[in-house]
Parts: sequence; C-alpha cells; structure tokens
Amino acid sequence: MNAATLLTLAAGAIEVVMGTLALAFARAQGWRHFRIFALIAFSAAAYCLLDAAFASISPSDTLVLWAGRANPALACLHCGAWIVYTRRQYGDPLRRLDRWAIGGLSAIALLALVPGLFVTPPVLTQTVGWASVTYHLPTVTSLGSAAVLLIPASLLLPALTYVRKAREGAAGARVHVVAFLFLLVVGLNEALVSAGVLDNLYLMDLGFLAAVLSVCVEMTYRVTADARRLQELSDDLARQVDERTRELIQARDNLARAERLAALGRLSASIGHEINNPLSYVIGNLNYISEELNDEQSERQEALIASAVEDALGGAERIRRIVSELRAFGSSSERDARRPLEVHRLLEEALKLARGETRHRVRLERRYENVRKVMADPTRLTQVCVNLIVNAAQSIPEERAGGPDAVVTVRTRPLPGERLAIEISDTGAGIREDARERLFEPFFTTKQRNGGTGLGLFVSLGIVTSLGGTIEIDSVVGKGTTVRVILPAWLGAELEQDEAPSTSVRTLANRRLLVVDDDVLVARTLARQLSGHHVEVVSSGQAALERLSTDMTSFDLVLCDLMMPDMTGMDVYEAVEERCPALAERFVFISGGGVTERSRKFLEAHADRVLPKPIDNRQLCELLVRCKPLSAAAATAE
Repeated sequence: MNAATLLTLAAGAIEVVMGTLALAFARAQGWRHFRIFALIAFSAAAYCLLDAAFASISPSDTLVLWAGRANPALACLHCGAWIVYTRRQYGDPLRRLDRWAIGGLSAIALLALVPGLFVTPPVLTQTVGWASVTYHLPTVTSLGSAAVLLIPASLLLPALTYVRKAREGAAGARVHVVAFLFLLVVGLNEALVSAGVLDNLYLMDLGFLAAVLSVCVEMTYRVTADARRLQELSDDLARQVDERTRELIQARDNLARAERLAALGRLSASIGHEINNPLSYVIGNLNYISEELNDEQSERQEALIASAVEDALGGAERIRRIVSELRAFGSSSERDARRPLEVHRLLEEALKLARGETRHRVRLERRYENVRKVMADPTRLTQVCVNLIVNAAQSIPEERAGGPDAVVTVRTRPLPGERLAIEISDTGAGIREDARERLFEPFFTTKQRNGGTGLGLFVSLGIVTSLGGTIEIDSVVGKGTTVRVILPAWLGAELEQDEAPSTSVRTLANRRLLVVDDDVLVARTLARQLSGHHVEVVSSGQAALERLSTDMTSFDLVLCDLMMPDMTGMDVYEAVEERCPALAERFVFISGGGVTERSRKFLEAHADRVLPKPIDNRQLCELLVRCKPLSAAAATAE
C-alpha cells in the first residue's frame, strides 16, 4: 500500500467520523441542516474509498472501470449537497441558478453511470515518478473530460455564498472561503493531471476533506455559541429562581404578618379587658393617694397609702407586661432572632395571649415533662402556639363551651433522637378525614363563616419547618384533636444568667445625666425616678444638641427619646457621633418601639443601648450600674 492510498483512506475515515457526528448533532433543534452535511461527508468518504482502488497495486480492470463510472456520480452528489447546505445553513431559499446547477449535476451523475459514456477500456497506468505512485485509470472520453471540468466548477456557487457571508461578518464563513479556494485549486489539479498536462498526485480527496473540516470549525463555533447561550440562559434562570425565591419568602412573611394581625384582631377584645382591669386599679389607687395626701395622715393611713402605691405599681407592671407581649407577638420584623428558649415559659406566655379565648370557654390542663430548650425565634414560635391554643379552644361546640368536658391540654415530652414534642389536645368536635388532608392549605378553614383566615396552620407549618421540625395531627370525629409540634432540642451549653442588681437607683454614686424627651410628663417622671443624681432635662432634639455643643465632656449618660418632632434621637446621635465619638458611646435610647423603617433598623443596630418604655426602677438601676461616672472611668484609665 503506497502513500497515496494511505492518504486517501485516512481522508475517508475522517469524513466518515464527521458524517456520524453531523447525524448526531442534527437531532438537536437548530441543527437540522447538518443532515445535509452528513450526506456531504459520506459522499466524500465513498469517493475516497473508490479513489483508493485507482492507487492500489494490482486492481482488476472491472473494479477500475466501475470506480471510474461511480466517482463522477459521487462527485456530483457531493457538489449538489454543498449547494443545498450553504443555503440551508443561513436560512436562504434555493435560487434559480442553484436549481439549474443541481439539475445539471443530477444529469451528469446519471450519464456517468452509463458504461462507455465517460470511461472505456483499456485500463491505463499513470506513474508519478517523484512520488513513486502508479495509478490504474480507465480511458476517459471527451465527454468525461468535460465533466471533470464542470463538476468542480459547480462549487463556485457555495464558494461565492461564503465570500458574501464573510463580508457580512458571519461566524466561520472565512474558514469556508479558504477551504473552498483550496478545493477549487485541487479540482483544477485533478483536471490537469487527468489531461496529462501536470505530473502530480490526484488530490481531490484532500480538497473534499478540507471542505468537510471547515464545517468542523463551524460546528466548533456553533457549539461554543450554544454553550455561551446556555450559560446565559442558566444565569438568567438562576436569577429568576432567586427572584421567585425572594418573592416566595416575602409572600410567606406577608402571610405570617397577616395571620398575626388576624390573631391580634381576634384577641383584641380580651386584651382590652386584660389591660382595663389593672388600669382601673392603677387609676383608682392613684386617685386615692392624691386625696389622702391632702389630709393629715395617721399611721394607719400611711400604711393604706403604701399599700395603694404597691397595688398601683403591680397593676402598672401588669399593663407593661401585656403591652410587651403584644409588641413581640405583633412584631413585623423580618429578622429571625433565634435564641435558646425555655419551652414551658414560652407556652405560658402563649397561654396568656390566648387567655381571652380560653378563659370562659375551656378548662386548661398542663402536663409538662422535663424537656430541653429549643433554638427558635420567640415571636414566631409563640405565634404558632397561640394559633394552636386558640384553634383548640374554638373547636369546642358552643353548647359545650365552659362545661366540665370542655378541656384543652397542653403537654410537653421528650422524644428519641434529641427531639421534643409540644402537644395541644382538645375535646372538641374533631376533624373529618376529607378536611384533614387540606388543613395545611392556605385559606382553607374548618371554622364557620368569618371564623378564621385559613392561614394559621399554613403559616405555622412554614415556621416549624424552618426550625427543622414538623407538625402532626391526630383527630377522631366527636372526640377531639391533638396537634403535635415536633422540634429538635437545643444541645448547646447553658449560659449563666447575670443576677439582677440588688442596689437601688438612689444609693448609686451621683451621676450627671441629660434626659431628652419631647413628652414633658415622661421626662419629668424619669427625672423623678433618677432623684439623687444631677439630672438636666431638655424637651427637644435641637435643644439637646445645643446643650451638648457647649459641654460634651461632663455628662455620664444621655437618655434620649428616639422619636421627636423637630429632630429625632437618631439625628442627635449621628451629629454627636461625628463631633465627639466618646460622648456618643454614652447615649441610651428611650423607645416604645420603632414606627418607621429607619427607626426599626436603628434599634436593631443598637439593641444593647435601648431602654424600652415604660421604664421601671430595675431597668434604670441596671443601666446606671453599667455606666461608670466619668471621674471613675478616668481614674481607671490612669
């Protein structure tokens, strides 16, 4: 086997591989025109295989004549396929000249297969001396010689298409132009060698291979472009997923807020009752004190006044606690402030909030076992418990409400695998099987019209799931329901609690304090609570800034209201922080809760320096213990 035969077979093998790949790519959307290219590659491979017969050492005359008739037909098929491919490649329709060329090539192919028309015996040998290659060729007729010139000439049509596309900047078009120039050159070489004018090898196989390989470059461009497009689509999909995820999270949080508001609406009547009760004896006791102080006091009256003051303080503390619980429960903060929680304490807080629904309707039973703490956001987990307790109370039929068999049981127990269960059981009507399957769907409710939003269990499940837990429901119609919240136990170490200071505000060393509050009564009350210290009071943020601008070094502590009309406490703090950072460190903010987005973020950022309203002596004492007088701080620094 000589070098020419090896070169021909190698070219044919490469073309077979390219044709197979083209068929595989043609299955993809947008690559269908590669089926035509597969025809181009396979026809070129067949042409090479037959050319190998001409260059073999001792082929039979029959094989040579048969190959001499088949090769022009394959060349016509190859060139016609190129004309169609270049049009399909760029989405252009076939033109009239293209159809004429394809028709002419089809006619030449049919004529080439007729024995004796293009080639005839005898078989001649043609030796290329410089390459030591001998070809065995049939005798070519004059019509066959003309066909040898016409067939390669048809490739001018796809070549001109690629030239035009290269000028337009089409990807890969320039590579096609170079490949077709080479193909036309070797076609001319084929004609000259066949005519005996040029002593050279037949190189048409290499020309076909060059054209086929140019499509390989095009495939590379397309794969790269598709990969780039796929990456862009992937990035766009990831962006859309992120956006949808944020929207879902926002929707979930909105549902949670809606459920909290709905729950607050249901509890508002009983909450008003809970607040009015202690408020009545706070006002009554204070009125009594005011009247008694106008008369001469006996020892017995002094004791009664002291008792009235103590009762008034107890009632005020109860109001403060109720408001604090409501503020926590109705908080719209999206921050998930998780911390280790005592389960039994949390349940008691939830029972207080749900008291309006349970007090005159059911008898509560508590069956607490020793369980570990859980890591959770107290606001959200309290919301879950309140919702389940209210649902349990409302499941008791009206005719049985307040009866001896109307019972809601709150139970806790440890579970295997470092988990624990919170169970809320009732002796109500139970839940039907068909309704049980839909309990966690949003807006589905088993309560009577206007009795519920249908969001409680849906939101509760989302909260519990986010904590790594789950909710199970067991129910028997006519006997009652048990809702079981299963949560992972917190396995962290217990932190030591700081003991409350045992001293009083007045017994602490004298501090120099500035109180800033636009509410004169609040400022006056706070100054009264701080009696024994040097206290200055200003009633606006602007006045505070003017006072501090004249003396920024002598105040041990600045107690500043957060929300004021002319200049907020946040504005005062930022101005002081810019001028005197050391004094800004001694600011404490008095707040009843953030009412704007800015104030909420500010309070979260300075949570360790917030004094919540109403202010009691214990909070003030803790604050003053932490705050050393400037003289003591200077001595410590020395």
